[in-house]
Amino acid sequence: MFGVSFIPPERKNIPLILTHGSFGNHCQYPLPHLARFLANKGYVTFRFDFRGCGNSDGNEEEYCLSSQMEDLENVIEFANEKEN
Repeated sequence: MFGVSFIPPERKNIPLILTHGSFGNHCQYPLPHLARFLANKGYVTFRFDFRGCGNSDGNEEEYCLSSQMEDLENVIEFANEKEN
């Protein structure tokens, strides 16, 4: 799975995970702008590509609700590990 994070120097808030829409990717408007805006407010942000989308492994056939939920759970776990 491919992802990008913005980590501000002074973290004062919980991390936020930003997801793209159907068959989009982590660069889809307005995600990069929103991530920078939130980082300036002290939020750590994580953006990622669901499997089969953008720079993540997999193909379009793997892109379904159950795989999205699994990918999101993995990103939540990763974000929690990075924060602790």
